[in-house]
Amino acid sequence: MLASDLQAQAVSVANTSVGAVTTISFTVANVGTTPMSNFFINYKLNGTNGNLQNYPFTIQIGQSAIITNMTFIRPPGSFSLCAYVYSAIDINHANDTVCGNFSALIDTVNIPYTENFDGAILTNWGVSTPGPLTSKWELGTPNYGLTNSAYSFPFCYDVNLNTLMLPMPKLI
Repeated sequence: MLASDLQAQAVSVANTSVGAVTTISFTVANVGTTPMSNFFINYKLNGTNGNLQNYPFTIQIGQSAIITNMTFIRPPGSFSLCAYVYSAIDINHANDTVCGNFSALIDTVNIPYTENFDGAILTNWGVSTPGPLTSKWELGTPNYGLTNSAYSFPFCYDVNLNTLMLPMPKLI
C-alpha cells in the first residue's frame, strides 16, 4: 500500500436534456495510508478539458467521496466523459482517471411534438385503424359523450367522432 494514493473509481452524469447544465458524479477513494485533502479534480468531455477545481475536504484512509460540484453543457448524441484527480503527492497516477461513454436517449430540443390538425395539409401523420371498421380514427370535431370539442379548436383526431367506440379485438 502506498502512502499517498487517490483512486478514481466511478463517473456518472445526471439525466438531463441536450443543452442543459449537467452534473457529474465522480467517486474518488483514498487507497493510500495517509489522509488526503486539497487535491484537484477535472474532467474531459469528448477530449476537451473542463475547469480544474480544488477539492479542499479530507478523504480519510480507506474512505471514498462522491464529488458533485463539476458541471458541463450536455451535448447531443453520444459523448465520452473522463473524470480525473490530481495531487502532487499522489505516488500512483495509473489509477487517477475513470472514463465512461454516455448517450442522450432523445434529443428533445429538435423534436416537433405538437400538431393542432387544423391545417389543410397534414404532413408526417397517418391513420392506422386495426380492428372492426365501426371503430376508426377520424379527423374532425368530436361530438359524443365527454369528448365534445377539440383541445385546439376546431379539429382533432378521435376514435369515432360521433358514436360509441366499440371494443377493439386483441392483436396477437
